[in-house]
Amino acid sequence: MPEKQIVPNKSPLRVETLKEDLLGREPYIRALEDYLIIEHDFTDGSLVVSINAKFGSGKSTLLKMWENDLRHRASNGEAAPLVINLNAWDSDFYGEPLIPIVSELVDAVTNHLPDGDKKAKGLKEAARDAAWFMVGLANSAVPLDALAAAEFAEKKKLEREDENITAKPDLLSDYQNRRDAMKQLKDLLKAVLGADQPKAFVFIDELDRCRPDYAISYLETIKHIFDMHGIVFVLAIDYDHLANSARALYGAQLDFPEYFRKFVHRSFEMPEPKVEKVQGFAKALTDYYLHNNKTRYTELNLRDYWGKITELITATEMSPRQSIEFFRLLGHASGAKELIKKTDYHGRGIGMMLMCAFKV
Repeated sequence: MPEKQIVPNKSPLRVETLKEDLLGREPYIRALEDYLIIEHDFTDGSLVVSINAKFGSGKSTLLKMWENDLRHRASNGEAAPLVINLNAWDSDFYGEPLIPIVSELVDAVTNHLPDGDKKAKGLKEAARDAAWFMVGLANSAVPLDALAAAEFAEKKKLEREDENITAKPDLLSDYQNRRDAMKQLKDLLKAVLGADQPKAFVFIDELDRCRPDYAISYLETIKHIFDMHGIVFVLAIDYDHLANSARALYGAQLDFPEYFRKFVHRSFEMPEPKVEKVQGFAKALTDYYLHNNKTRYTELNLRDYWGKITELITATEMSPRQSIEFFRLLGHASGAKELIKKTDYHGRGIGMMLMCAFKV
C-alpha cells in the first residue's frame, strides 16, 4: 500500500532556482559563466556562444535558473552582469526581428538605469527614431511605444511638408537617415553597456522554434547590429533544427557549420545529467505524479516499481520533457478513484510502464 507523504506543489521540471534543480546543472553554469567572463576579453565586439541540446532537454529551465541566480547576486551587491532574456518565438509573428530586439534591449537597459537618467531618455528617443526608419510606416505594430512612434511619424511628415519634399521617395535620403538613426542608437547602447568586462548577458531562447526566415534573420541581426564589446549573447538552440532552418532558406547544400561560425564564436553541448541525478529526478516525478494521495491514487505498489521506473527512464535516455510525459501517461493508466489495499498483478504494472515508454 502506498505510503502517505508530503508531495511537491509543482512539477519537479518547473524549477526556477539552482537550489531546486534536481539534475545537477549548477557546475555547468558556473564553468560556462567563468568562460564567458574570460573569453570576452579575446573578442573585438560582442561575444556570442550557443548552448546546444535537443528539444525538451531543459535549455529554457537552465537559462531561467541562471538568470535568477545572476539577479539574486546583483541584488545582494555582488558583481554580476545585467541579464536580458529574449524569447525569439514571442516575436516570431513580426516581420523582422530588429525592432523586437531593440525594444527588449532598450526596455531592459532603461529599467536598469536610475530614474531621471539622461541616458534612459536618450535611448528611448533613439529607439523611436530607429523604429521609424526601420519600418517606414507610422502605424506598424511595433512593440515599442506605439503612441510615441505615431507622434514621431507625424512629426517627420510635417517636417517633410515644410521642406516641400515631393511625393517621390528619396531612397538615398531614407538610407542615410536609417543609417544615422541606427548609429545613434548603437552609440547610446555602447555608452551604457560598452566595457572591458561584460556588462550584460543577453539570453536568447526558442530561436529554433521560429520560422526559418525569422530565425536566420534574428541570428544575423544580433551579429551585424549589436556587435559591441561589453555584451555577451547566449543562444539556447537545437543545433540540428536550426541547421534545417538555414538550409530551408539558403538551400540543402549550405555548409551550415561554416555559416554558423560566422555568427557564433563557440558552441557548447549541454551535458547529460549523471545517472544518480536522473534517478533522483525520477523519484521526485514518481512522488508528484503517482504518489500524490491528495489528488490521485494508483494501482501500482510503488515499493516494488520504484526501481524499475528509474531503470526504464535511464535505459531509454528520456529527456526531462519526455520523462514528464511518461509519468503523465503512467499516472492516468494506473489511476484509481480510491486507495486500494491490494495492487493488481505485477505483470500488468510492468506492461503499463512499457506501453507508456513506447508511447513517449
